Amino acid sequence: MNYQQSIAWLETLQKEDTLDREWNLETTRTLLKKVKHPEKQLGTILHVTGTNGKGSVCAMLANVLHASGYTVGLYTSPHLSQITERIRINGQQISKEEFAALVQKVRPFVTIESFFEVMTVLAFVYFADHHVAFSVLEVGLGGRLDATNVVESTISVITNISLEHTQRLGKTEQEIAREKAGIIKENSICVTGATGEALSVIQDVCREKNAELVCAKPTNAYDLSLKGEMQKENAGVVVAALEALKKREIVIPKIHIVEGLRTTVWHGRLEFIEPHILVDVAHNPGGMQQLTKELREMKRNWDHVILVLGILSDKEWKLMLDQIVPVADTIIATRPNSHRALEPRQIQRYLEKEYGFVAEVIDAVPAALEKAKRIAQQNDLIVVTGSFYTVGEIYS
Repeated sequence: MNYQQSIAWLETLQKEDTLDREWNLETTRTLLKKVKHPEKQLGTILHVTGTNGKGSVCAMLANVLHASGYTVGLYTSPHLSQITERIRINGQQISKEEFAALVQKVRPFVTIESFFEVMTVLAFVYFADHHVAFSVLEVGLGGRLDATNVVESTISVITNISLEHTQRLGKTEQEIAREKAGIIKENSICVTGATGEALSVIQDVCREKNAELVCAKPTNAYDLSLKGEMQKENAGVVVAALEALKKREIVIPKIHIVEGLRTTVWHGRLEFIEPHILVDVAHNPGGMQQLTKELREMKRNWDHVILVLGILSDKEWKLMLDQIVPVADTIIATRPNSHRALEPRQIQRYLEKEYGFVAEVIDAVPAALEKAKRIAQQNDLIVVTGSFYTVGEIYS
């Protein structure tokens, strides 16, 4: 089985967003048992969830630990352009050849597992085979019943809480916080940047689990390679998590924290891919709110903002549009390459009805970006956002 065949097989697996069966961890545990429990061979585990920023936090944590001389596994989702982005050691993606071999190794044991469950097991096997000292694991969705939650983590990280995946996780921030706090383990340490009622829920769970809670604050003390005010909040969470490791007798020197935060590479997060083209994977109301704040500041330097916008249908897309409309001068609605993509004409109709805003529809993301380039004047900013899938097509 080669790389393309491996991907083709993985894509035949039932998707987690269309699963008929109830979510549970037993399916993943059963597969892990068949492949000799790699989840018990992942070194020190930092398990990260949250509504926004968890990918950036994972990337920064992994880079700092690698800068300190450790072998570090990093598992994240989704990917932008190729599936191998999800599984990395010391910043290097798993090679296509290694990925194909890994799929070949695990495939005989797969029965009813979903795509994400199998991907998670693949990552664990790869990290165990390479004897990593640390594993930094990003939750796919929620926390309590996410496939990654089969691990016994040393540090649980909850970046922040706002509304997302309300069909699965709950209709309020408190309900969502309870699901995400499901990653907190007995007698462990939880680090969070959450505030308000969500923080109260996390505090309750920590008391139930006899877990120590560390509340992180934004930091301005470091030179960050990742840009935007939100990254100062994320960096605060990272520094707090690294400090918490001291309680487990793992000390990361400050010089390596400085170096790791300064050199982290994590594409698609408020990133200029050309001097006048900005991409950002904001894909929920909280992420769009943060992007809007950044664009308000940037508009001082640009004449117009042209938005190329593609959203998934299972997101709170109306709330996302409500956030971003005030800073957009032109909107081109498009359709990301996903079976979950929102029909762009729904975006068009909503904007016209609620705001009297006339948006253009161009179905394909590359064509939408080309149109934005054609109409952009010399001092106009093009922003591509709305989904990992939308931004991913720009990198492909």
